[in-house]
Amino acid sequence: MRSWVHIAGLLACTAVHAQVELGAPLRLTGASDQRQVEGLGAPVPSTSAITVEFAALGAGHWCQAQLVTDSLVLTIEPAVTTLQDGLLLRFQNPAARFGPTWVKVAGHSAKRLVRRDGLDPVRTELELGAVVEVVYQGDRFILTSPALSGCPTNAVPVNANYCIQTGRRTTVTHPEATQFCAQLGGRLCTWDEYYVACTLVGNQLTGRFVDWEWINDTSDHTHTGNQMGRTNCNSLRTMIPSTVNSVRCCFNRR
Repeated sequence: MRSWVHIAGLLACTAVHAQVELGAPLRLTGASDQRQVEGLGAPVPSTSAITVEFAALGAGHWCQAQLVTDSLVLTIEPAVTTLQDGLLLRFQNPAARFGPTWVKVAGHSAKRLVRRDGLDPVRTELELGAVVEVVYQGDRFILTSPALSGCPTNAVPVNANYCIQTGRRTTVTHPEATQFCAQLGGRLCTWDEYYVACTLVGNQLTGRFVDWEWINDTSDHTHTGNQMGRTNCNSLRTMIPSTVNSVRCCFNRR
């Protein structure tokens, strides 16, 4: 009887003070299906007891995030005392971001964020509001969460295989157009991709038939790049790569 009264007293203290500290291991006796401690709150210090529910939800990996210049600053409870290989963290992305990016866990120095191939994230992989998952390994954080399915922001599906940007980037050379699309996680459209998109979803493409647009095609014998879309979906010409014109990118659907 005294044991039950003592435990009841501990639980009563929990209800009043929210925290109970034991100086010795707590041993539960009786039927195995009745051995439990109820009413434990979420852990706060790193040494706190973790309930099965807390562990199953993965709440210990969930962070609050904010973007400060080029760094994603993460706050987590219980606080992370040591950055160890295999540390898994999840958060809702606070802002669209691409290019060189850092992750700074509260209380630690900033670490570089890279994709699994070691490259910087592209815009489609860090969309605003997306749930991001990163793992710490080798003094850096690796982005493990998959890119969003479907088309990236400001792009529309053409068919089940690819998407095309609705808007276009102006005043770029052929090399600049190639780099621009790569930074977005896309590429220059091929001739057939551009033609099909222009034909099927052309009414959703802003600035269509306003300027020549670079495509992923060259005429090697004249050392020129190819452009499309000046007056209609069939418009095609060759131009030296240093010429300044427009581009809209294509994206593989994931």
